[in-house]
Amino acid sequence: MLILDTNGNKVSGAKISMYEENPEMDVMGSFDEDGDAIEKLVCFDFFFYSDGQYRTVSKWNSKLLTFDNDLKSDGAKLRIFGTEKQVDQALDEYIAETGLNLDESFSFKVEPKGSYYYDLGIITDKHNKDTEARLKVYTTLYKQEGSKVLKMNLIG
Repeated sequence: MLILDTNGNKVSGAKISMYEENPEMDVMGSFDEDGDAIEKLVCFDFFFYSDGQYRTVSKWNSKLLTFDNDLKSDGAKLRIFGTEKQVDQALDEYIAETGLNLDESFSFKVEPKGSYYYDLGIITDKHNKDTEARLKVYTTLYKQEGSKVLKMNLIG
C-alpha cells in the first residue's frame, strides 16, 4: 500500500486507506473513456474533538531561561477525497467506527483570485500551486485505485 503525507510525498507514519467499493455508491462511471472526471471530485478536511486526548507542548522561553509547558488538544484530523457521495459516506463510516464528534470541516481546494481568503492574503499563489499539485496526486491515486474514496489521516 502506498503511504503518503499531505504533500503527496512517500513517508512512513501517515496512513492512507481505500474504502472498498460500495454497490450503493454510483462510482463506476466516475471517469469516461479518456480518463476525464464525469462526477465532480471534492476534497475536504475534517477536524474532530479530542475526546479527552491532550499532549504537553514545551517551548523555550529565552527571557525567563525556562521551558513553558502547555496542553494541546490532540483531536483527529482527516482528509477525504472522492465524489460528494463517497465523501459523505466515508465521513459517516469514520464517525460510526471511532465515535468521535465532528468539530469543523473545510473544503480543500484552490482559492480563486477575488475570493474572501485570497483577498485577505491568507491564501497565496504559492499555496494555491501546492494545493493544485496535491489534488493532482489525489486524482491520480483515485484513478489507480478504481475510483475508490481516499481517506488520509493528517499528522501535525
